[in-house]
Formats: sequence, C-alpha cells, structure tokens
Amino acid sequence: MGYLAASMKCNACGNKSLMSDMRYSRFSDSLVCVHCYEAQKKAGVKGALKAAQRKAAPPEGDSFVKYKCGACGYRFSRKQSVDFGRVCPYCSRDSAVRVSLNEAQQLLRESRFVGYY
Repeated sequence: MGYLAASMKCNACGNKSLMSDMRYSRFSDSLVCVHCYEAQKKAGVKGALKAAQRKAAPPEGDSFVKYKCGACGYRFSRKQSVDFGRVCPYCSRDSAVRVSLNEAQQLLRESRFVGYY
C-alpha cells in the first residue's frame, strides 16, 4: 500500500520539505527540516536562544495597538502602521474598535465586583 508524500513548511527557514525529513526543533515544539535541525545542533543552545530573542522582539519604531471587536468581543493587536479597515480577523465584521488604556482599567475595576453579590 502506497502513501501520499506530504510536504510542509519548515518553521525555521520557511522552505518546503517532505514530512519524512521534518524533525522537532531542539529548543521548541515546532517542526523544522533536517538542515535546520543539524544547524541547531551545531549552533548549540546559545545560538538558538539568540535567534528566539530576535524573533520574539518586535521591530523598533513600530508599536502595536490593541483592538476589540464590537460584534463578537474578539481582542487582537495590529501594528500601528497597518491599515486593516477595522475588520475583525475572527468574525470578518467591520466593527473593531481601538481599546484605550482607560477602558482596560475600567474593565479591571468592574471585574473586581463580579460574583460578590
């Protein structure tokens, strides 16, 4: 019985590779190709930690803005420079509004009293 040769994208380099050539990363739960796996093995812990820190840090000068959908309540963030037309990525409705710090603080204050009646 034959099998279908499936390919998927490597989470480290972005190249497509066969599933049989994929390995779990040495430092996370993501799948990487054999070439990236071997590179991680050679680089060791220091190189992988530096790469993870670079990937996790947002680019400088481009801050994120928090939004909340008025229709479904989904909360998400976008870069300030991105114009997405206020469309919610979850329900696709044009009802996303910017969440201000004051609104967040107000919600926290109100949530303290929930369930104490």
